[in-house]
Amino acid sequence: MSGVLMIVSSFLLLSPPGDPLPAQVAMSLLFLLTVAVLGFASSFLLAIPTALEADEEGIRLYRRGKLRRNLLWSDVTWIAFGHWSVPVAWMLAGKIALGLFARGGKLRKSIGLDDVSYDVSADEVSEFANAVVQMAKARSIPVLPRPRLGSRS
Repeated sequence: MSGVLMIVSSFLLLSPPGDPLPAQVAMSLLFLLTVAVLGFASSFLLAIPTALEADEEGIRLYRRGKLRRNLLWSDVTWIAFGHWSVPVAWMLAGKIALGLFARGGKLRKSIGLDDVSYDVSADEVSEFANAVVQMAKARSIPVLPRPRLGSRS
């Protein structure tokens, strides 16, 4: 049903009314191809093996078995744990996810995890996040219900 709605809406919205029918169809197909490519690309990103570790030193993110980020507890400014909307490329919308976000001193050093963007269950996110939240509270690091990403974070 949603595919039919996308075809009709792309047919009506992306083509000027004066264009001939083949041009309207071509624009609609181009739009649908773009959506399909985004969905295909997002499935490749989700297929990359990713692991998170948390211990007394900090939080580490591994991709394909290689350490990509090492966020020491001394560099964590706040932790967010809860439900929030995350973008889903292939749906062109957002979906509510259970997530954990550890904000580093610089945004690019931060580490995030949720049950929509990664191939993990909400129970696994919850179990890992509860452990991280306890470690953060033991170090007096603020824990928020959702991330606040701004220039003053």
